[in-house]
Amino acid sequence: MKVHIDPDYLPFVTEGFVSILGSKNLVPVTILRDTGASESFVLESVLPFSAETDSGNSVLIRGIGLNTLSVPLHKLRLDCGLVKGEVVVGVRPSLPIEGIDVILGNNLAGEHVWPVVFPSLVVSAKPSFLKIPDESAQSFPEVFSACAVTRSMSRGDLVTAPANEMATKKSVTTFPVIPLSVPRSDLIKEQQADPTLEALRDQIVPVEQLRNVAHGYFLQEDVLMRKWLSHGSCFLGEAISQVVVPVKLRELVLTSSHNDVAGHMGVRKTYNRILRHFFWPRLKRDVSEFIKTCHTCQLTGKPNQAIKPVPLFPIPVLSQPFEYLIIDCVGPLPRSKKGSSYLFTVMCQTTRFPAAYPLRSITTKSVLKALTQFFSLFGIPKVIQSDQGSNFTSNLFGQVLQQLHIKHNLSSAYHAQSQGALERFHQTLKSLLR
Repeated sequence: MKVHIDPDYLPFVTEGFVSILGSKNLVPVTILRDTGASESFVLESVLPFSAETDSGNSVLIRGIGLNTLSVPLHKLRLDCGLVKGEVVVGVRPSLPIEGIDVILGNNLAGEHVWPVVFPSLVVSAKPSFLKIPDESAQSFPEVFSACAVTRSMSRGDLVTAPANEMATKKSVTTFPVIPLSVPRSDLIKEQQADPTLEALRDQIVPVEQLRNVAHGYFLQEDVLMRKWLSHGSCFLGEAISQVVVPVKLRELVLTSSHNDVAGHMGVRKTYNRILRHFFWPRLKRDVSEFIKTCHTCQLTGKPNQAIKPVPLFPIPVLSQPFEYLIIDCVGPLPRSKKGSSYLFTVMCQTTRFPAAYPLRSITTKSVLKALTQFFSLFGIPKVIQSDQGSNFTSNLFGQVLQQLHIKHNLSSAYHAQSQGALERFHQTLKSLLR
């Protein structure tokens, strides 16, 4: 009995066939292309799934109900307009739409919609073990002790491993794979589609006239080139033919000219290295920005290069008194007759008006009680600045300030200069209490 499908889904519904791997029995199915699904699913009743079709993995899915389900993944053959061949899909006893046998997600047909499709996380029932440790474990066995390979273990690997396998392992390198070779057709296509090179294409001169100019653009087998005659000491005045690089390939040129085996050189050396073969508008600016954002260069830098301090900026002046308060605690001090051994100090940043409240303890409740007395006299401020003491960073203190709509600024740890006005008042106050 054929189930009626909602007409709203009909533009995304197609017909296809599925079968068990190795079987010639093709089962017709109704397929729904779901561009919002990251995984693909099939009804459990469509094929006789068994342990032979099980991939041993599962995928975690979550729908609008926010309930996470673990769906087993099975192998089958799918033949439809978008996908044809062996696929791995999730098997469910039922699907949310009646009359649909297969939901085709972005993991199988996403390349027809998105330029890049990221694989979903797959849960494996059997953990995979790698017998050969990585380069870090081999270089520092005392740090990665669990990855260390003893002499007896290495002998066992040498006995059991074939000769061709050992030769393959020795040839493995740790350098990143950089596609240094770009097909000529792709380069021409990118050059023609790049709007930043439009002004350069208007300056193309015939090859016969290149002898009469020091700088010029020309076409060499449909590739946009640039003739450049430098008079610097690095190039000895020879004429250089440079490939004009489009935007999509500039990151590749910058990476291969600066990172890894290029030595992470500075702006001038990297710029001159690129000029020997390539060119594009505002090249030096792009080289400078690339090196400034290089992670390795930021970590290491130059040994004789000091880090520049952050430039100073004027402190904003608050016009209204008691809008910005600085608070702190002093103690323990010699105990008074009433048992107070601490002082809670408050100062207005604008008027430098100070206030001190004696406390028996500097807990959050005691501080808030003294702060309430100050508010009753001078009103509620807009900003309160304090250090990172536990009584000022507690949840109770934050909740009270939030209810009063007061912004709380915390000074940097071990940097009392940010509260210098109040610290100077503490010095005067202690001298008066002697």
